[in-house]
Amino acid sequence: MFAQIRKCLQMPTYIAFAQACLHSGLLPCPPLCNNREAPPWRAVPAVPAVPAVPAVPAVPAVPPPVPPAVPPAVPPPAGAAPERPRGPSGNSTATGSTGSGASFSKAAAAASSGLVPNPNDLLRRGEELLRQTAQLHQQNEIAHKKQEEERRKQEEIEKRRAEVEEKRRLEEERKRLVEEEQQNVRRQADEAAQVLQDELRKLIEVAELEVQMAEAESAKIDEPASCEEIVRVSEDFETAALAAQHAVKACFEFMDGRHLKLKGNTEATMSNCASLLKRSHAARASVDMVVLKVRQKAKPAKDELLARSLQAELESLLAVAEEEAATVRKLQEALGKAQRQDGNEADQAVISACDDFDKPGQNALQAALRCTSLLDQNVKQIHGPTEELKARSTKLAGQARQLRSALDQILEKVRLAKMAAIQRIEKEARRVAVEKEAKRQEAIFDQYDQDKDGVLTAGEIVAYVKGEHQFDLAEEKLQQILQNGGVSKQHFARLRLTNGASATAKQQGPEGPEKLRQLEEFVQGTDSELAVTEEAKQLVFGQVREIVESLQAQLQESEPLAKVKQLREEAAPVMARFMEAEVLRTQIQVCSEDLVRLKQEVADCKEELKEGRMRWSDSAAGSLTHRRGAASGLFGAAVRELPHGTRQHGDMGTWGHLHGDAQRAAFVTLATHDYSQGALVLTAGLRSGLPDWIDVIVFSDTELSLVPGVELRALSSLPDVPVPAFVGEPLMPNFNFCWKKLGLWSLEEYDVIVYMDADILILGNILSILEKTPPAGMLAAVPACECWRSETCNYTAPDSYDVGFYFNAGVLVFRPSTSDFSNMMGWLQHDAQTPSPALQSSEQPGSDSMPFAEQDFLNIFFEKKLCRLPPVFNALQHALRNPKHATQLNLSDCIALHYVMGKPWAPTKHDEDFVDLQNLWRKSYQEFSTRAFLRPLWELHRVHPKLSLFLVRDYIPPATEGALLSVIYGESLQDRWVQLTSRRLLCLGGVPHPDGAICEALPPAIDEIGHALAQAGGISGLPNQCLINSYLPGQGIDAHSDGPRFKAEVAILTLEGPALMYFGLVEKKAYPLHPQRLEVLLEPRSLLVMSGEAYELYVHRIDHAKVDITRAGEEIPRAPRRTSLTLRRLKHILLEPKEVMDAATKSAKDAQWQWWNSQISEID
Repeated sequence: MFAQIRKCLQMPTYIAFAQACLHSGLLPCPPLCNNREAPPWRAVPAVPAVPAVPAVPAVPAVPPPVPPAVPPAVPPPAGAAPERPRGPSGNSTATGSTGSGASFSKAAAAASSGLVPNPNDLLRRGEELLRQTAQLHQQNEIAHKKQEEERRKQEEIEKRRAEVEEKRRLEEERKRLVEEEQQNVRRQADEAAQVLQDELRKLIEVAELEVQMAEAESAKIDEPASCEEIVRVSEDFETAALAAQHAVKACFEFMDGRHLKLKGNTEATMSNCASLLKRSHAARASVDMVVLKVRQKAKPAKDELLARSLQAELESLLAVAEEEAATVRKLQEALGKAQRQDGNEADQAVISACDDFDKPGQNALQAALRCTSLLDQNVKQIHGPTEELKARSTKLAGQARQLRSALDQILEKVRLAKMAAIQRIEKEARRVAVEKEAKRQEAIFDQYDQDKDGVLTAGEIVAYVKGEHQFDLAEEKLQQILQNGGVSKQHFARLRLTNGASATAKQQGPEGPEKLRQLEEFVQGTDSELAVTEEAKQLVFGQVREIVESLQAQLQESEPLAKVKQLREEAAPVMARFMEAEVLRTQIQVCSEDLVRLKQEVADCKEELKEGRMRWSDSAAGSLTHRRGAASGLFGAAVRELPHGTRQHGDMGTWGHLHGDAQRAAFVTLATHDYSQGALVLTAGLRSGLPDWIDVIVFSDTELSLVPGVELRALSSLPDVPVPAFVGEPLMPNFNFCWKKLGLWSLEEYDVIVYMDADILILGNILSILEKTPPAGMLAAVPACECWRSETCNYTAPDSYDVGFYFNAGVLVFRPSTSDFSNMMGWLQHDAQTPSPALQSSEQPGSDSMPFAEQDFLNIFFEKKLCRLPPVFNALQHALRNPKHATQLNLSDCIALHYVMGKPWAPTKHDEDFVDLQNLWRKSYQEFSTRAFLRPLWELHRVHPKLSLFLVRDYIPPATEGALLSVIYGESLQDRWVQLTSRRLLCLGGVPHPDGAICEALPPAIDEIGHALAQAGGISGLPNQCLINSYLPGQGIDAHSDGPRFKAEVAILTLEGPALMYFGLVEKKAYPLHPQRLEVLLEPRSLLVMSGEAYELYVHRIDHAKVDITRAGEEIPRAPRRTSLTLRRLKHILLEPKEVMDAATKSAKDAQWQWWNSQISEID
């Protein structure tokens, strides 16, 4: 292309055009480079550099200048090429033209004269312009391409924008349709909710009407003045109250399963639902209050009527008893007259009078017994509520007991008089018989005494023997009689007796000679005894006594006695086993009979089940009623009046109604050794205020003292939660322990967990916190008091306050979930710290991340999943003293008091403002500590590694020891003590018997020890027998084993004083690796538990000494009194403890006690 352009530029026409441009000023005229001329088509002018022009648009076409007038044709110079002819457009043609030559000549002339530039310069300039034009053209092309690219991009963007806009439009359309569908669903749900609310409203209106009628009936109870009228009005009220209760129950049954549908979706329906719920709860509360009011008002009247009726019945019984007593007194007068007589007729009259006493005396005694029995069975009811009734009942009770005492004295006098009369008659009969026999013997003596000298000679004796007994007397006997000088009257009776026996022996045949020999020896002894004087006998007897006493002293100090004791120890279990073998045979026979009886009972029960007759006790029916959530609130007051042991299920309130009976709940706390006293008070308050079906659990790795009914679990049973490295140091060192709290989310065995710090005191109905149970994945807590940091503290803000809050982790309610626990662990492991506004506002200046440990973490993790609890469930002690919260938070309304910072078991001078609050805790501690027992870690208390023998020191606190001693030595058990040779014994519960024991209930204080032992794992089952031994100084118990009648486990609790107990292995050769002897010091309030081989292979004893000496030589003096409680479990039980037993069972039980009393005297 450039070659073609260059060729065009060398044409004359272009040169002429360039000259014209120079003339017209379109092109500048540069100075000539040199004087040497160059051909016009070779000269290239020096063109100045043209600056680069950015993408310039196309240069508009410049009209060509008008060519000057063409001069006349000039012939070309010699040798010039002929000019080409021009075509129509002015281009040269092949024919040539004269114009070009003229132009060239002019241009040459102008160039030579210096008026126009050199054509070569013009050519160079043109080429430069062409290059510049080509560059501009190239730049324009590039710019055009960029513009095209930008245009395409813009079109693509517009296309995409249109697509996005279309998608957005379609999405909005879809959302609009979904919204319309949701609105339709909400509208339908609202319509359904309105229908349900209308039905519920009608039920509530009916319930409110019934409540109003019940309130109207309750108002009548203030009108009457007499007790009869009050009772009649209360009975009429019960009908109205029952109807109101049924109406309220119908409301809650209607809401059962519909509480979500009742709410609807709009604020109006939700508000209506809330108002209806409030009305229903108000109706139920009104019914409860009215029922409670009426019952409280009617209770004194009912008590008064009951007391009057019982007193009237007692008066009638006393009247009957007085009539019978009058008859007895008349008979007593007749008896007195008979006693004043003399002779045998008087004694016969006394016996006759005493016989007449039998029936009237028994009738009078039975009448008096009915009076005292009525008093004993209704000791509280018969007193009544008024002082007049109490005085009257006291008077009647005194009359009844005085009458009973008088009758007992009369009957005892009659019995003694009859016995004395019988003895006198028998004595007189014996006297008469003796006199008659003496006279007969004197007559016989006088008959044979021929010389009447008062002595029978040998010949007279021979005649007497032959005449009276028909046998000859031996010659030796005759010689002895001669030596003694005969037989006097005083020895005649003895001689006659022996001789008569000799005659009888002689008549007995072959056995006669042997018996005769024995008789002769007796006679020899008799004769020699006759010859011994009284002085000689006293001397011999004295010497014998001295010899015996010296032998006894030597025997006590000799080794054979120790061997005898050891042999007795070794033989004791063998003899016990031998004795038990016969008992076991009898028990097998009894068990076979019991098995037959049980089979018959099972068959009878199957028949009853087929017929549909189910036997439910009143307590089971009451428990079933309470476990129905809808009706539980109606009977709350009545349940709370029941004793703790009777109340199996408490009031579940709204929570039980909304969540059903299948909800498993647990109240949990964590405790270290420093918080052991706080854990005792918290768990004891929870256990006394919660029904038995809700668990109370303490997680700890230390030994704690807890009340029965509280479960202790090892802290290691929870998943391990290490302290995160990135959280820094907490404000207090014990905060690191609180990270263990996160492991509670893994307790999926429960549906609801209520966690409470161990420094909390229960003041109210803590069961109501279950009504605030949050949904799954959420957490319910009480806001923290932040008055120290901010003026906008929302601790006592209303529940509707919808602003986020920072909560205190002392009380938490949640539903455990392993997935939530895994999420927590994942959060901590990845160090995913997400700053929370609530957390940032609560951090201490200058502290590291999470100064409050797990509390800060939980506030972050559950930041948008929180449910606010009222502050009454976590009342902080310093908030109660804050004037800002004092008006909204009263101590009387608080349910749980939280002792943050200062602890009541370790007060400081900074706690002076909270003395009254901390005194509440100390009062509760004094109350609960009397029922507390240590939960030991048994392996720490094992006495020997090979034996199941454990010694736990300080098992009970001193307060519990004092309470036990007051029960043991109280008036109620004084008549049960039995005095043995070396101690006093009191047996409670059941007694071992070959036919099977009939057990009785243990006293509550001792029964709690058994429950605590069983719950702590010390024994496998609840004990049903308790032996209480009372020792004085110097008293002990010999070596023994409890034997196979009991389970192979026994627990011994020592009170008041120490003692040293020795254990000895019986079969030493069979068990060479076992310790042969052990000694265990039983300190006051210590517990000794033995089972397994320690029970079966060893015997144990306590020496009869005033001072115990250990192997180390330490002397341990005995206390003035030592009391031990031995808790065991009988194997063969005939009847378990029952409140009411028939007469046959009572008599059998009394017979067992009598048998036991005889046995213990033999054992002792």
